[in-house]
Order: sequence, then structure tokens, then C-alpha cells
Amino acid sequence: MAEAEAIGAAVDVDTVDDAVPSEFPAGNAQAEQEARAQRRYSATLARWVSAMKVLRPDLVRSIFAYQALSFMGSALRGGGVRKLQRLHRRSRATESIDEFWTHSWQLGPTQKFLCLLFLKNGLPASVAGTLAACIPFFLMYYGYLSDAYRPAWHPEPGQIPYFCTAAGTVTSVLTLFLWPSRAKVFLDVCCIDQVDAQKKAEGIASLAGILKQSKRLLVLWDHTYIERLWCVFEVAAFLHRSGKPRAVIRPTLLGPAAMVAWAAIPIIGFFWTLLYSWPEKNQLYNVYVVQVFFYVTFYWATAVMRAYHHSVEIFHRQLRSFRLEDTKCRCCTVNHVAEDGTVLPCDRQIVERCIRNWFGSVQQFEEFAAPLLRSTFDQQLGQDMFPYGYFLMIFCPILWAGLDTSIGTCWPCTKSAAEGDRQWFAYFLCYFLGLWLGVMPTTAKVGLYLMNRFSAPRRYLVCDVLLNLMIVTVMNLVWGVFLQVGVVFNDNDPRILREVIRDSYTRSALLCVTFVMPAVLLFGLPELLRLCRSHHPIARAAV
Repeated sequence: MAEAEAIGAAVDVDTVDDAVPSEFPAGNAQAEQEARAQRRYSATLARWVSAMKVLRPDLVRSIFAYQALSFMGSALRGGGVRKLQRLHRRSRATESIDEFWTHSWQLGPTQKFLCLLFLKNGLPASVAGTLAACIPFFLMYYGYLSDAYRPAWHPEPGQIPYFCTAAGTVTSVLTLFLWPSRAKVFLDVCCIDQVDAQKKAEGIASLAGILKQSKRLLVLWDHTYIERLWCVFEVAAFLHRSGKPRAVIRPTLLGPAAMVAWAAIPIIGFFWTLLYSWPEKNQLYNVYVVQVFFYVTFYWATAVMRAYHHSVEIFHRQLRSFRLEDTKCRCCTVNHVAEDGTVLPCDRQIVERCIRNWFGSVQQFEEFAAPLLRSTFDQQLGQDMFPYGYFLMIFCPILWAGLDTSIGTCWPCTKSAAEGDRQWFAYFLCYFLGLWLGVMPTTAKVGLYLMNRFSAPRRYLVCDVLLNLMIVTVMNLVWGVFLQVGVVFNDNDPRILREVIRDSYTRSALLCVTFVMPAVLLFGLPELLRLCRSHHPIARAAV
């Protein structure tokens, strides 16, 4: 009853009518008094939370995103009293919150940390890594970094230096973990005092008001999210707020899948460029080694994303049969008795009262919430959960390998460089630029479609393994087709093309455009159709 007494003292509103038929014998006055206190607590808290107000302005607190993610996301792992006090001291009172992080505590912290790390620091890491890769590239291009600094294993002229890939990889990794993101976020374990019972109760009573002060709701979704009562309450409160609430949902599996691909791409690029420099008779091994790394990398990602798409199907089933009474809360699982024997107030009664105040009844909320959640989150959880920009972030190491490969053919690319070397420089630069902007996003998009189409787990493990290998093989074939197209534009091969387009630089530019066009169609055409439908008068009338 400590939290009930704390909120009863903090929330100065009228209590409920005590003229309720007693459930206890006349002699059991203490039990009846406790039951009435529970009813007063629930009604008082529900009325206050429904008003979406805060008890005190200083309860609207935030913490910088980099602080919430520091020490490998230690805040997401909870901890003892001293750690919880230290986390709360990091938060500061604020007038508005950039992002409210809502998540289920039933899931372990690793996936959530990697997902948040990618969402908050992925773009700065990609940009910083690319800028760092460009520095040695331009130093070598203009001759400020002489070819005397070639790696010891490639001392001959015309070989690949690897400076761009090394600089980009080191810089991006450091930026990923050390970038000081200044976004003001709300994370419950940091922004609500978890040690002081009264302050914790005040924070819970002000939760809806805190949501009202948040500009955006970030849902870290996993299969347990829709089953948790307080998670549903946070979504309901955010949807009820005035104005145009912006909710963004991201699967926690996004982080591990993106990180694996991000870590593997520089390794693939390194071996690709390393073996590319082997003697002519050994270059066939280049293809074999790259294929092996391709299978190892994308097999794991395929297994993860198939599991993710299957969980999305489960999410849709949950929404079709969504009932508030089916959600779970901690107080009910422990029969409303704390470890010290005190009676716990029922969170379900409080949440249901708030929802009735907001939506009229629990049934109306269920009829309103399920379609709205489905329409709001369907696009973000479906095929479009990976926007084109995410692919550019993940596959930017391809560009770094391209900078190394192109500059290796023409170092330094001054006026004294041979024309043939300059042509190869332009070819490889356009080649890898097309790989980054077009080939890799297209290959991944095809793979995601197949992962979604064949997401259901098979009866036998060997069938799942074979299905994963089949999807990776299709992706590998798509990638291989593009590589063969690149050979057609190569100056060593194109007899027919060279007669049609005599200028080597024009052929290189055309190669880049050819690589990028499928990505433009796959990513741009659906957006264009969606935009046309939204502006069409018949479509607007139907809506």
C-alpha cells in the first residue's frame, strides 16, 4: 500500500463514493477498510491519469540518448539500488521530450540495445566512416600520400592500398559506440525514480502527461509487446493525445541483422580486393572465397529475418483477436501480493478506467485500437520496414572498398598518369558506386521479399536450413547477374559495346546508371504510386 498512500497524498482530487456494498463480514473491519482504500486509490489514480496531467513539472524528465546507451546499454539491464539511483541522476527536467521509448521488459536487453544503437548512431557512423575513407582517397589521388606507403603485402605499383577501408571501418566503429546523440528521450528506468516509493508512484501517475509532452513514440517491438498491459496503455495514451501524434515502430531484430551485415561487408570487401590482386591464374579463387563469405553472412541474416516476418504474422493474429483482458501485468501474476506481504493495487483496474474515460468503453477501444494499430504499423513492420536509406547505411563499406580499388589502379592520378590507368580508375569508381547505390539494396530487397513469403518455420530443422540456403542462393544469383553486367562494360571485354559507345568514361557512367535503375524501380515506384493515390480525388473520397 506504500504506492497507494503516496499517490493518495500527491493527487489532490475527490475520492470515490464509499457507499459500496461490503464484500466482508461486519466483524472484519480492517479488510473492508483496505478494500475501500484500494478502490479509492484506483479511482483517484485513474481520473488523474485520464486527464493526462503531471503532478509536478519536474516529473517530465528526459535523458540524452547517448547516456541511455552508454556502457553497452547498461540502463536496459536494470540493476541494484545504487545503479538505479545513478541512472535517475542522469535525467533532467524538461518541457518537452523528443522521443518516448516504449518496450517490453520481458525481452532481454541485447536486441534492444543493438536496435537503438543502429537507429540513433547508425547514420552518424556511416557518414563519419565515409568521410574518413575519403580523406586517404583524396590524399592518394593528389599525390600527398605517396605510393611509398603501400602495404607490405602489396608493394608493387597498381595494387590496392586498403587505407580507405581501414580508415572508414575504424572511424565508423568508434562513432557507432561513442557518438554523443543529444536527442532527449524518455526511458522509464532512468526518468522515473525506481528507488523512492513515493516518487515512483508520482511518476506512474504522471505517465500519461509525460506521453502528452512527447513529440514521438518509438515502439521497440517484439512478440511480447502486445501482450503487456502497460505497453498497450502507453500506445493508447499516445493515440489519445491531441494534435498529430507520430508513432514509429521498429523491430528489435533490426539491430542484430543490421549489425551482422555491417560487420561482414568490410570483411567481404577486404578479401574481394585482396584476392583481386592475385595472379591471373588464381583469380578464380576470388569468386569462391567471396561466395563463401556471402553465404555465411546472409545465411544468418536470412534466418533472423524469416523469424522476424513470422513474428509479424503472429502480431497480426494477435490484433485480430485482441482483447484487453488477455494482456498481462505483473501485479496479477503475483496475485497482488508483494514480496514483503503488502497488498498491491491492481494496474488492470487503473488502466481500464483510463481507457473507459478516453474511449467510452473497453470494447470501443478494442474496436478502435486494433485497426488503427494495424494500419499505423503495417507498413513499418512489413516490406517497407527497411527504407532505402537503411540499406545505404548498412552497405556503405562497399563504397570504401571501391575507393581503395579505384585509387589502386591510378596512384597518384595526376596529369602524368597514363590514360589507361585513369580509365580504369573511373570504371572501378562507377562500378562500386553502383554496387552501393543499386546492386546491394536490390539484392537485399529481393531477399526480404522471399524471407517474408517463406517466413513460416518448417516442421523439420533440415527443411529450414535448406530453405535459408535457397533464399541466399537466389540473392547470390541476383548479385552474380549484376557482376556479369559489369563485365560487359569492362574495357577488357566489350567488343560490341565498345563499338557503340567509344568513350570509356561514358561507358563507366552508363554502368553506374544500369546498376542503380533496378533499385530506383523497387524503392521509388511504390512510393510514387502511393503518392499518386493519396492525391487522387477518387482515392481521397474513398478514404
